Amino acid sequence: MPKHWLEGLPYVTPLLRSPATSLSRKNNASRDVSVRFLNFTSDGIAPRERYEEWRERPWPSLAKLLRARRHEGEFYSHARIFNLGGVVLSDMRMTGQTCERPPSLVRADGFDAVAIVAVLQGGHHGETRAGSFRGGVQSIMVCDMGSSSVMATTKGRLVSLTFDRREIQRFVPGIAALQGLVLSDRRAQPLVRLIDILTKQLPEMEETASGVVGQRLVGALLSCLGASGACDLSEEAEQVGLRSKTRWIIEQRFHEPDLSVARIAALARVSRATLYRSTQPEGIAAYLTRLRLARAAELLRDPKDTRQISEIALAVGFERIDSFSRAFRTAYGHSPREWRGR
Repeated sequence: MPKHWLEGLPYVTPLLRSPATSLSRKNNASRDVSVRFLNFTSDGIAPRERYEEWRERPWPSLAKLLRARRHEGEFYSHARIFNLGGVVLSDMRMTGQTCERPPSLVRADGFDAVAIVAVLQGGHHGETRAGSFRGGVQSIMVCDMGSSSVMATTKGRLVSLTFDRREIQRFVPGIAALQGLVLSDRRAQPLVRLIDILTKQLPEMEETASGVVGQRLVGALLSCLGASGACDLSEEAEQVGLRSKTRWIIEQRFHEPDLSVARIAALARVSRATLYRSTQPEGIAAYLTRLRLARAAELLRDPKDTRQISEIALAVGFERIDSFSRAFRTAYGHSPREWRGR
């Protein structure tokens, strides 16, 4: 198994090296913690035993890194955990609780990572050494696992992205000073929207795509932080963030026939030259065409979509059916009509 970025930490290392790690004695088992997708659910567990089952899960659960106190009422938890190379994504639906990361645990477990918590349902509030914080739906928060904090959550859905500190510091040298920072509304939208899309797609993705997904999440995070003005980003981060912002614009507007490089640059608030430099080696036009063709291929294979091929071509942003047909055959080795009939 390739060395994981958490290798060497006292809490995690024995579990990373274990040949057969089970998330719970009553839940799905995994052959190796480096696999892309792990499950935990409290369904099927007696109500009185659910909380302890959740607490005793091994890595990639963060439960052992916290002093948790559940709120009143019946406890439940449903979690999916994805290993995306430099990022571990945990998609959690659960009842509310209060979690503390005291200095004693910070010193004892050696878990020096940075987590970004996105709220898709519910909310949270708490305290860090820098002060208090509060976040609602569609917000993101910086949680430095190398620093003490207390956070109370309501019943809802949280998605955490856990990063190697050294990796994230390459892009955000002052990440430690952002402990407890909450971004909401438009400032958080690129990352929250991407997380919402990816958590639907990840279970069906090929293993080889996991690293690319991790890079996209990093780019979206940097785009949010850069736009917020809350910190300075490295020069490398500026490029990564701009690439992510450009992809976000294209993915939201690819169906618009007049979406040109000049318009994308204007929307991204950069010059065309800067935009070209940030999107090498594929280039903007090539990425836009690839995205349009991929969407067209999905629609053509959808038995519920009875539109004419020309209508689908227009719907994904092509103005001419002959241009669409040539590009589609080049990309997929079949004409649109042949693809629909396969």
